[in-house]
Amino acid sequence: MDRGAHVRIRAVERADAEQILALHLRSWRETYRGLMPDAFLDGPALPQRLRTWYVQMALPRENRLLAVAEHRERIAGFICVHALADRDFGSRVESLHVLAELQRLRAGTLLMLHGAQWLQSRGARAAGAGVYLWVMQRNMRARRFYDRLGGTEVARRERADPSGGNVLHCRYAWRAPIDLVRQCERHAPLAPPAQPDPVPGTQAASPPPAAPLPGTGPAVSPL
Repeated sequence: MDRGAHVRIRAVERADAEQILALHLRSWRETYRGLMPDAFLDGPALPQRLRTWYVQMALPRENRLLAVAEHRERIAGFICVHALADRDFGSRVESLHVLAELQRLRAGTLLMLHGAQWLQSRGARAAGAGVYLWVMQRNMRARRFYDRLGGTEVARRERADPSGGNVLHCRYAWRAPIDLVRQCERHAPLAPPAQPDPVPGTQAASPPPAAPLPGTGPAVSPL
């Protein structure tokens, strides 16, 4: 089977909420096991935190993308991107999570490709600005993934840890969305390019509303 050939990238839909929340919770517990206290990962605070995050991210915003990777009618991962989130650093990849067993399909790469293509569609400012994300310094799997996609570690600093205290994070950056597009296309040559979501005012899909909480892969910094 061609890697990436059976993964479809699309905008979130109303019915996706439960799958996304379950994937997000599983991903946190697997990705951050050993990096955060078990009491936090297994306790009640984390599901509530992720539910709150999802409700906020699902609200319609012109400068925000929330998209999923779908494989055989199952959500394999999701990405959240903010266009021009920072005056100095440009657009931010807020969150990227992919089920471990589906990483071989390059779902993470296809999601990053889709996010970068979406940024290119946002106009000259977003297309010409940088792209960045924060990732835990000890999250080596995610850092190797971003290294493969041409990301450059440009800074390190202590950032707040949702479980309490501060943790060292690395900021990875790309000069512009086109640089990320080219790197992603190198690593997912067998997958058809994802189409950027329609701009507001055309046929943009309606973001899902809040939903009850019932995902591992590359993960950016905690919320």
